[in-house]
Amino acid sequence: MHLIKHRGKVVGKATFEQIEVLVQRGQITPYHKISSDGGQTWTYASDIPELFETVPAAPSHVEPPPRDHAPPLAAENGNCPACGVAIDAHATVCPNCQFDKSGAPRISLAAADATTSRTAKSPSRMLLCYAIGMGAAYLFLIAWVACIAVEEESGTVSFIPFSLFYVSALSQMVFFCIWLYQAWTTLPAAYQNRVTPASAIGFLFVPFYNLYWVFVAIPGLASRLSQCLGDHDRESAGTTGYELGVAACVAAFMPCLNVLACPVLLLVFMLQVDAARRRIEGGSPEPSYAYQ
Repeated sequence: MHLIKHRGKVVGKATFEQIEVLVQRGQITPYHKISSDGGQTWTYASDIPELFETVPAAPSHVEPPPRDHAPPLAAENGNCPACGVAIDAHATVCPNCQFDKSGAPRISLAAADATTSRTAKSPSRMLLCYAIGMGAAYLFLIAWVACIAVEEESGTVSFIPFSLFYVSALSQMVFFCIWLYQAWTTLPAAYQNRVTPASAIGFLFVPFYNLYWVFVAIPGLASRLSQCLGDHDRESAGTTGYELGVAACVAAFMPCLNVLACPVLLLVFMLQVDAARRRIEGGSPEPSYAYQ
């Protein structure tokens, strides 16, 4: 048996043949996660070739559950008896609530839980650490400039504020790299386009090559997130921060702007990417499925 996860929750289990049938019906989407080892490892359904590269035709050895004996779902008024939505008079499954009178194993539609996960609605931990490091760096930078103005009169120079600024800025960079790695792991492998999370970070430390790679690792991530959301008919996918990523990369190579503007641009970029990550991890904006 395979476990099925949606919106961060295990919602049921089924054999692989049953999962294939559910994919054919559109009841399992590319954003569902499948585990074949009891929940130790999870794989996006879109990354399983047997499910989403040979989808149009149902497997010949698997027959969908019989529906011939099922009476039409709609009542005389043409509405679903479960949710009241108008449906085809001959339908046996409501497309809105998945109410099924066929007698076959069915999927019922549960109301989306607005408080499913606090993590899903709040910024990631690494983003918060980055923001704290950025704030500390700006404070120590101001303190350093103030000390320079005072120490010019006394003739002494203190490196303590500069040292604290340097440590804060370095920690800020570390937190960003960890966050970037985690963001790339969220992206389904089909959309990574040969850029692994490890290579996205590793090539940033290769001299000269990183001048090009920074645009692949940062705005390239936003571009792939946008493609991933758009390919699954997201009408309101929203921005994924591509323009901010480009602006931050350009500012990183410009004097003064690399200290004053680039960290802020990256912070806003991270917020927008995190929002896109939550949409991917949470699956479709439609209500989640509960298996019965």
